[in-house]
Amino acid sequence: MFGGLFASFDKAKTKAQLKLTIQRISLMRNKRYQQIEVVKKQVAQFLQTGKEEQARVKVEHVIRETSLAEGFDILASLCDLLLARFALVESEKTCASDIKEIVCTLFWAAPRCEIKELQVVKEQLLMRYGKPLAEEFKEMQTDLCDARVVYKLSYRRPTDSEIRQCLTRCAKENGFEWIDEVHSQIDGYDAPSGAVPEVPNISEFNQALDPAPSAPAPPFEHTVPAAVPTPQAGTVDGYTARDVPGGQGSDDDDDGPGGGVPGKPQVPPPPPPQFEDHPGAASAPPLPPTVGDAPEGGVTAEDPPDNDELERRFAALTGGAKF
Repeated sequence: MFGGLFASFDKAKTKAQLKLTIQRISLMRNKRYQQIEVVKKQVAQFLQTGKEEQARVKVEHVIRETSLAEGFDILASLCDLLLARFALVESEKTCASDIKEIVCTLFWAAPRCEIKELQVVKEQLLMRYGKPLAEEFKEMQTDLCDARVVYKLSYRRPTDSEIRQCLTRCAKENGFEWIDEVHSQIDGYDAPSGAVPEVPNISEFNQALDPAPSAPAPPFEHTVPAAVPTPQAGTVDGYTARDVPGGQGSDDDDDGPGGGVPGKPQVPPPPPPQFEDHPGAASAPPLPPTVGDAPEGGVTAEDPPDNDELERRFAALTGGAKF
């Protein structure tokens, strides 16, 4: 009644269950290999009759069962190795590093295999190492396990390459050759039976992603424009008077002075006319000096001119006109 509440680690029971686990694994492995041989013959029959789709479905079962059988082989080897190192289990209360991977692998594989003896081994090891190892395994999971067992016992879909290789192997074991018509021809090339296309190396892969660059562009050449000639005397913007319509020496005025005759001097243009503000401005007397510029004895601000002088000046400015 109280056996389950106060159960403790039993080393004799653990060793016995490990031995039974190895025997059970051996029986299951042999059984699976027999089933694999039967399925392989079925696959060969499908290939001979041209039923490749059914053969591909069956061959996935072959790949899966083969992977499980190989995983069982590795698991049996680990159980045998734990028996050889069982002294570490008996002497140390904590899980030693030499057997830690084996113990964690058994923890992981126990619920995934139909082996009752392996489940008993897991319970006994948990009693031995207690809660710390259980919590560490719960956090790390497959990081602490044997990667080979995890890979073989985990379910995964087989790749196309694995399926073709298995189909080729099944046909060869049954005495005939099978060629995959779908994948054997790549760009018009007939590949041999069971051949797998070569994987390009990293340089070819990088070259496919980034092809060789084209030839570099020629360097930029900057040409300095020729200097514009400075206009000389008798020219307009670099052109002579003959080239300017209506200019001096042009064809329009051949009869004028220097009209295009070589050796004649060029006549300068007349000066611009000077416009006067008023008809009488030229004959008007100069303005009276300012206060500061008054000469000695002249009119100053202190001695203003009389009326006669003002009338005379006004008449001179207006040219004698009467208003």
